[in-house]
Amino acid sequence: MHQNNFAKILKEIREAKNMTQGNVASAVNIARTTYSNYEQGRTTPSTDTLYKLSNILETDLVGVYFQNLLLTNLNSPNGNSPISYSEYKTLLNLYSKIPNNSRILLLDYLKNTISNREEIR
Repeated sequence: MHQNNFAKILKEIREAKNMTQGNVASAVNIARTTYSNYEQGRTTPSTDTLYKLSNILETDLVGVYFQNLLLTNLNSPNGNSPISYSEYKTLLNLYSKIPNNSRILLLDYLKNTISNREEIR
């Protein structure tokens, strides 16, 4: 599942920066266990926390999460993907063109869109 890819990438980036889970959690003002759950793929950070993590780890984690969210929903196991391949390509293209501070808004929009489409099914 693509969600686990995000968790794995998050851990690799933290380790490459020689930071502990406690260091990162403290820097974004969350519990270490909460951060640990992100790295284990048990939970996902809110968009606000994701943005803070991106700043602390000096990496576009919003982009990593965005792409994983798109891929997860494009490759839905039941074949009823909430987004089409053309939407996937369009969203990735749009993401690359917008300023960093607006990327979080696109991520929120995508999360809401996917959630709404799943509720309709």
